[in-house]
Amino acid sequence: MWVPSRGVELSRLSNFPSIDLTRLDLNTLPEQIGGIRTDKVVGIARDSGYVLIGFCVLQFQQLQVRRREIESTVGDDPVAVLAHGLDALEVRLDSIVTQIESHLPDQAGALLGQAHGIAKAARKQVRGLIRNSA
Repeated sequence: MWVPSRGVELSRLSNFPSIDLTRLDLNTLPEQIGGIRTDKVVGIARDSGYVLIGFCVLQFQQLQVRRREIESTVGDDPVAVLAHGLDALEVRLDSIVTQIESHLPDQAGALLGQAHGIAKAARKQVRGLIRNSA
């Protein structure tokens, strides 16, 4: 059975920006800044952080459920499922390009049509190569 890659390439995360908050002491804030009570602001920020973390946990769980659904759908032939999805995407893309072409001046519409035709031919060629290699 096909299993997607679950590893994270740590070398890509080594340059991830970080903020050092170890020296931040919220107790040293003045009681009010510009007429705004800082304890209220800190409380709202804390509550917002908790809500954000809870939301992230829920989204992660939802992604796990979707991943399991996809794994059960894909089974042993992920290329066929991907090809079906790409076909649906290409049909939608064709209709969008057609709509855009109708709103453009004649020369711009023709140019867009040519570019779309070339891109479609290239996509079909790449998909053919992928199918042959699978």
